[in-house]
Amino acid sequence: MSVGPSQPSGRRIFQELRWLALGQVASQITWYGMVVVLATILSPHAFGSVAAALAIVGVATLIMQSGTGGSIIAARGIAWPQIRSAVLLNLLVGIALSGVIALLAHPLTRAVSDSADPDVLRALGLSVTIVAVSVVPIALLRKALNFKRFAAIIAVASLLTSAVAVAAALLGAGVWALVLRQLVYQSLVAAFAWVAVAQLTRELRRVAPEAAARFRRKGGLSFLVVSSSSFVALGLDNLVVGASTSTTQLGYYALAFTLGLAPLTQFSWQVGGVLFPAAAATQELAAIGLRTVRVIRIMALLLFPLVAPVIALAPVLLPAVLGPEWRPMVTPFQVLFVVGVSHAVYNAIADSLSGSGNIGFRARIESAWAIGTILTILALVQPYGIRGAAWGHLIAFVPLMCTYLVFGARRIGTSVREIYLGVRDVLVAVAVQGVTTVAVLSMLEYAGAGPAAAAALASIVGLIAAFIVVARAPSRPLREAQVLFRLALSRAPAPGAPA
Repeated sequence: MSVGPSQPSGRRIFQELRWLALGQVASQITWYGMVVVLATILSPHAFGSVAAALAIVGVATLIMQSGTGGSIIAARGIAWPQIRSAVLLNLLVGIALSGVIALLAHPLTRAVSDSADPDVLRALGLSVTIVAVSVVPIALLRKALNFKRFAAIIAVASLLTSAVAVAAALLGAGVWALVLRQLVYQSLVAAFAWVAVAQLTRELRRVAPEAAARFRRKGGLSFLVVSSSSFVALGLDNLVVGASTSTTQLGYYALAFTLGLAPLTQFSWQVGGVLFPAAAATQELAAIGLRTVRVIRIMALLLFPLVAPVIALAPVLLPAVLGPEWRPMVTPFQVLFVVGVSHAVYNAIADSLSGSGNIGFRARIESAWAIGTILTILALVQPYGIRGAAWGHLIAFVPLMCTYLVFGARRIGTSVREIYLGVRDVLVAVAVQGVTTVAVLSMLEYAGAGPAAAAALASIVGLIAAFIVVARAPSRPLREAQVLFRLALSRAPAPGAPA
């Protein structure tokens, strides 16, 4: 298994995306199935307790990682002495931070929520040490563009974790079922990742000593800033919501956030896991720009048409599946789903920036976004509760998106005009879909149809309208998606496949 791949071809990239997609589908079906099952068994208060603890644990995890994974992926070469040092340093810092969390669990928990359990934080603090073990092998897999193994890891780990967590909840473990979910998953990922890179580590040990001198840790601070910014904007909001409302309200918000941001965290970030090392291995800026536009177009085609039906069906499906006590999460979920889809589509620019030597630019932009997000949420959560927190994410996202489109695009060999032309036909189709969905839903409700039937039929009609518009679009995005799909499944280059 090669560590530093040569410039990857389009076939290689989309075949790796195939494996990643298969792994994500398998893992997310089990993972979100587990979340839904646990939500029907456990109370919103239990979810809030774990969300508060994870917000604190996330800070410690960021300190422990210190940009290690991103630095390994971005580096042109790699050597065993640096790998070994990174593992040992992460492990020592992880153990120390887990100990600090255990000692300070009571005051830390009370600072976030008066009714949260300090023992939950102490237990989840162990995950910092567990993650410390997995950072380096996962980075090596991503650097080698070996997403077949990575997909197998997350799929198997998710399946086993789901079985353990649901069994624990059914046996009456309560909030500890959610704690087990986190600890078991991280442990399995760490163990499987080291097994997956065993051959690679043996190869690295045989590299000549002088190769070690050529390895330089590149952009470690900037990668840390990017990771910290994502955590501040998408993790510390839990601390703000918990301190401003209650543990139960935090439970509603945490589940709405988990489901609403899924297009970003469980789909786009995984695609970015391929785009980042691919950009790092690509020398021509124009090739990076062209690839980014095509990925944005495909992501828009896949995700934008989901917005209207999800918004229409959420008020009916969420209380029906989770129970009527979860109804307060409906509106925050609807807003956060729009945020998740929007982030997911633009994120291709961010990952291409990281891989093309523009990590410093990304760090500056995303640190400003993180600060703006927290300040906006602070301003809105007091008067409007968890709805205000959700709207805060959407408001803060708009300037981030504009900055990346105007200034970030040209740093990766493209422009806002090229991106707009790439997604124009999809945007038209989605606009037609939205208008159609609202019109049909209004007519059915006026005619006296039930909420569930009206929402379902309006969503179907809207999707059909979007499909008709896209199918007739001059840019033929459906044909491009079909070509890329064949490319991902084939062993030979497909005609007309992008580079």
